[in-house]
Amino acid sequence: MKTRRDFLKQTGIIALGGLAYSRLGADVNISNKTVPMPSGNSLASAETGFRISLVEFSFAPELMSGKMSNLEFPARAKNEFGINVIEYVSGFFNNKHTDQAYLKELKKRCDDLGMINNLIMVDGENIADLDSGKRKKAVESHHAWVDSAKFLGCASIRVNL
Repeated sequence: MKTRRDFLKQTGIIALGGLAYSRLGADVNISNKTVPMPSGNSLASAETGFRISLVEFSFAPELMSGKMSNLEFPARAKNEFGINVIEYVSGFFNNKHTDQAYLKELKKRCDDLGMINNLIMVDGENIADLDSGKRKKAVESHHAWVDSAKFLGCASIRVNL
């Protein structure tokens, strides 16, 4: 390849080819074992146990502009993409992560759709701050997110340093 542009073009073509190939329902060879690719709305393979999740940040422009709310995310993931495992972003909760009525509504919507809440990506105070007082305060501020994640059935939270 001569240039970065050529590399990106070829990478894009390969990616699109892989996507098209998988959409046709072709099988894939993983570690010398043929695994059927999921088709239709089923994006989880019973044989491999792998599931595809969708992160809320994929809808960042709509969420930031108010065209979509955090409560609408599960239905969009399920109905438009056939994905039932989701990952939230703390900023899109709009400080409602301690509001039990809000969390109950979000959980109900997820349960009604058969969604799996996987994690919440928590952006906030720096838990790696060199100042021990600031670091302690930052860690404590994440406790409410752990509680929210537990209530929603998430396996974990992810924190940024």
